[in-house]
Amino acid sequence: MPDPLFAKLYEDTRQLTAAPLSSIHARARQRRQRRIAMTTASVVALALVGAGGVALAARGAGRTGPQPLASTTPSVSRSAQSPAPAPSTPDASASRARLTTVPLAAMLQPADLGPGPWTVNDSSEAEGDWHFEFTLGYCPAYRSAVTYPDPDQRRLRSMNREPGTTGVIQEVKLYLRTAGAAFDWYRAGAVACARHTSLMGGAETTVEIVAEDVAGDRSMIVRTRSVHGTGMYGFVVVRNLITQFTVAARTEAAGRDLAAKAYARMCAAAGAC
Repeated sequence: MPDPLFAKLYEDTRQLTAAPLSSIHARARQRRQRRIAMTTASVVALALVGAGGVALAARGAGRTGPQPLASTTPSVSRSAQSPAPAPSTPDASASRARLTTVPLAAMLQPADLGPGPWTVNDSSEAEGDWHFEFTLGYCPAYRSAVTYPDPDQRRLRSMNREPGTTGVIQEVKLYLRTAGAAFDWYRAGAVACARHTSLMGGAETTVEIVAEDVAGDRSMIVRTRSVHGTGMYGFVVVRNLITQFTVAARTEAAGRDLAAKAYARMCAAAGAC
């Protein structure tokens, strides 16, 4: 008796018609071509993905990371971070108001002249022909060549040890604009009248600038000689003040000493020190 399972398979398949061999081969070739096409497509896709990754890597090679978002906080420049330079301190002489009168404190004091006792005279009795202008006024080359700048205010003082004798005579002049022009007038006169025949009696007179810049950059000591004797004068400028004083000892050392003391007095009085 035939096997029941075999019999059933026989019944199910005996009506089937087998496909020709050529048809089977054709379907096999089609399946193989489909597999090749699918494999090729996969390779191409992988290649494209790899190329994209390389391109992205190349594009980001110059970057260290993602670009930060724009900050809403204003950026601070280096100059703002660093401390601002301290404002330059103006010179004391420029930061204070100029004097409008000659203070008594601007004058030489008895203590500047050495041991006394000294008699001080602040009246007009100190006027006279002791000024350097007296010598220049009789110099033909300078008598009318340059107009002397008149001061806006002045103060005189004389100091002596014994009655009838004069140790030092001083005049301090004030210019509301500048005392430099007066100093230039004195210096130019000393140069122009270095050697001349005085209009007063025809005396041969010499004028010599003994030293300059002895107390500040506008200062000098001048010596005059003639048949009438020898004289020595000191000149010092501080801001809008200029002083002229006689040097009784008639030596450069004495003139320098008095110039330094006169500078210190005027500088303190003018608030320039």
